Amino acid sequence: MVGHMRWIVALGLMLGALAVAQDLSPRRGCGLPAEGEVCLSALGLLRLEGGGLAAGGLLEGRGRAEEAELRFSLGLWYQGAWQWGLLEAYLEGRLADLTLSLGKRVGLGGPWLDTLMGQDGRWGVFASYPAEAVVLELAYLPHPRLAGGQGYLGFVWAGLRAGGLVEVEAGVRFIPRIGLLGPLGELFWQEDRGFWARGSVPLPLGQALAQLAPAEAGSEWAAWVEALDKSGLEGVLWWNPEWDYLRQGSLPSFWLSPRKLLLGLAYTWDKQVRGGLEVSLAPVEALRVYLELQGR
Repeated sequence: MVGHMRWIVALGLMLGALAVAQDLSPRRGCGLPAEGEVCLSALGLLRLEGGGLAAGGLLEGRGRAEEAELRFSLGLWYQGAWQWGLLEAYLEGRLADLTLSLGKRVGLGGPWLDTLMGQDGRWGVFASYPAEAVVLELAYLPHPRLAGGQGYLGFVWAGLRAGGLVEVEAGVRFIPRIGLLGPLGELFWQEDRGFWARGSVPLPLGQALAQLAPAEAGSEWAAWVEALDKSGLEGVLWWNPEWDYLRQGSLPSFWLSPRKLLLGLAYTWDKQVRGGLEVSLAPVEALRVYLELQGR
């Protein structure tokens, strides 16, 4: 019975969604929904990698009614075997300046929770409270079968997000977590997971091409310039070093014999085509080259 607690919560969220959405008008494909509106969008993905094939679909929804907001994303994908997951699903409400949400959310994880269709969230209760220029954050994240859990206390100030997880399971352990967030990406460190960084920058290749345009360049050349300006470059790094080498006073091997070392680089065009490679150097060595096609 306890093992099904999360699905009971998920069912409760769906029932809550019906209560919130009963007076909402549906609309497909939108960003932030207006008051009294629910938005649905679907994403399809096809990936070719190493002679293999992976594919998936993602259904996302957002809705608002008075002081409540619902958000969910449900993924189904094939990557060597069929998999599915409720990646994110939470009901959020506001009481004066305090924001409370219940369900499954992303934001307190990292690359270890990545899936083919996006990042898998964590179940829990979340709260945030703005105090002038600082936003205070609180969360409780139960473990499977409710065998202990983690509490989170932190703050967000400008681009700095800092705090810590308090592990409650056969004792108490504090896990600090600190990072920087900006328009180009994020850089984080968490004691038990190491360092990770994600970033993306636009590639104005069209503007570079425009400099080479012949004097008689026509509409076809202008179309190429516009198309190439929709491209971008993405990168990811996850490095979890083994600090015991330093504590023991011995000389470390490559990058402190990391427990995890992953590097990735990708080129994207118009959020529809993405090609790249990922190099894993620890705990196993592997190379992945892939091409993705996305459609909404």
